[in-house]
Amino acid sequence: MPAIAHVSDAGTGIAAALARHAHSAGAAAVIATTPYYWTPPPAMVFEHFFQIGSAVDIPFFVFNAPEDMAGSKINPDLARKLIERLPNFAGLVDASLDWQFMIELLTDAARLRPDFTLLAGTELLVSASAIGARGLFSALAVIAPTLMRRLFDLCRGQNLFEARAPQEEAAALRQIVKPGGVAALKAAARAMGRDCGIPRPPLLPLDAGAEKELVAQIEALPALAQERRGW
Repeated sequence: MPAIAHVSDAGTGIAAALARHAHSAGAAAVIATTPYYWTPPPAMVFEHFFQIGSAVDIPFFVFNAPEDMAGSKINPDLARKLIERLPNFAGLVDASLDWQFMIELLTDAARLRPDFTLLAGTELLVSASAIGARGLFSALAVIAPTLMRRLFDLCRGQNLFEARAPQEEAAALRQIVKPGGVAALKAAARAMGRDCGIPRPPLLPLDAGAEKELVAQIEALPALAQERRGW
């Protein structure tokens, strides 16, 4: 199966080196977020992505997650410049939930690079799919792969009305897991028989009481009754 390598780093040179390493290791594509720790202006963000993308010949994706990256976000002008100047800029994964941005992005991309790909960066796929997203990055798929595959297949077929039910089930699961972040995601995966360990420091795992409460909440979701346990 093709693998997309995450090569993000606060330093541009380090991220570019990670991209070259991933390329040499056989990655099908690489993806990077905006710089973290500091929030440079758009011109510097453009240069950051341009150097990472220029380091490899394989497809390069940008992950736009302003909520997680302390407010640093991609705007339509920056995305347009990357499309114009970076031949392997293949697409954008968007977790901003900024539907107007997605519309503007795909409007420009249709003119500049028709095969440009928009992917949803969250499980809220129905709205993104209506705009033109072709897929999603789903952390919740480690908990509920059957549910997320059903949502994806319905959206891929543009059966958006039918996709509302699994979308609501995915949203309910997301509301339970999201406040606890990575620790909650790993605890939920463990409850489904897919133990991925505990978070790496400085993140801490959930305490026993919080994990018990989380497991009780997800076990009460009807959608999870259809999910197999274990790998």
